[in-house]
Amino acid sequence: RQRIAIEIPGDIGQMESSDIGRAHQWRLATRRAFTEALNAGFTVTEFCRSIRGQQGPGAYLLERLNH
Repeated sequence: RQRIAIEIPGDIGQMESSDIGRAHQWRLATRRAFTEALNAGFTVTEFCRSIRGQQGPGAYLLERLNH
């Protein structure tokens, strides 16, 4: 099986307040990454944050089973 991770920022709302252009680029990049991964047969299997219980950066973990 194959695994990939798609990272996300800790607080996109805060980023939108401080740098709307950067927040928009993050949203576009993650949308593109998810679209490509899902179209390639990956499924989201887990979500985790780098700091438990916090709003730190996170990652969606995706897997594709090889048949």
